[in-house]
Amino acid sequence: MQNAPPLAANEHATLVGIVRRLPDLFAVRSAVLAHGDFAPVNILIDGESVTGLLDFESVRLADPPFDVAWWAWAVGFDQPYVLDAAWTAFHEGAEVDETDPALAARVHSLQVLRMLELLTDGTTLDPEIQRIVADHLRVLLREPPDPRDR
Repeated sequence: MQNAPPLAANEHATLVGIVRRLPDLFAVRSAVLAHGDFAPVNILIDGESVTGLLDFESVRLADPPFDVAWWAWAVGFDQPYVLDAAWTAFHEGAEVDETDPALAARVHSLQVLRMLELLTDGTTLDPEIQRIVADHLRVLLREPPDPRDR
C-alpha cells in the first residue's frame, strides 16, 4: 500500500479486527450521499446557520455517519472542549441517533478507513499532512472506538 504507515503488531491486529467487523457493522444499512470531507474549513456560515458547502471532490455513497466521523476527526484537532461542546448539537442537526449501540464502533471504523484511503489512494499528500494522518491513524488503532477520541 502506497504511503501506508508501518504499523506495530498491536495496531495491525486492531486494524484486522476492524476490517473483520465491517460486514456486521454495516449490513442492511441504507447508504446516503455523503460530502466526504465535511469539516469546518469546507462549511460557509453567516454566524448562525450554514449557507454553503465547499470541496465536493470526495462525495460518495456512504453509511449515514460517514460525514459525522470525518467532522469529528477534523474538529478533534482543536481543543477538546470544542468537539465536546458541539457533539450533541451536531448529531441532532445530522439526525444521527446517539443511542445507537454500534455508533461509536461505526464512526471509529469509518475514520480508520478514510485515513487509510487518504494514505493509499495513489495521490500525493503533502508530507506534513501525510504524517498527521498516519500519526492519527496509529492513535485510533491504539484506542477504543470512541468517536470523540483525538
